[in-house]
Amino acid sequence: MGRIGAMALVLSIGSLALPVQATEWMYCSDATNAVGIDMLFGQADTIYLDSFILRYEDQVWASNTAVGPGDPISAAQWFGDADHFDADFVDGGGALLAEVRLRSASEGELLADGGTLRIVGRGAWAISCPGAE
Repeated sequence: MGRIGAMALVLSIGSLALPVQATEWMYCSDATNAVGIDMLFGQADTIYLDSFILRYEDQVWASNTAVGPGDPISAAQWFGDADHFDADFVDGGGALLAEVRLRSASEGELLADGGTLRIVGRGAWAISCPGAE
């Protein structure tokens, strides 16, 4: 089970006894760190995407000012389970801004999380998510 699956399992089990709270950041970027998305997952009755920051070169979008400065961004839709996480993000005007498609794999103690990040009108990149905090 990769980090996405492990995070889903921990959050779903933990949500049985804990109040709503943010729990874990997942940091994903391309090989040069020129683009990326940082996502804070929370827990309640189900796992939810609490906050996120999208980066493209010098431009930044943030879901709320508590996580950092940036232009407004919202999650239009998202879905995740033990093996994958897919999300579409819109800008402050409601136009599609970015798509994230992540997959998780594991073998023994080895974990790999990564996928693609597409920012409309700017490009598409392979991204990896080497760890969570």
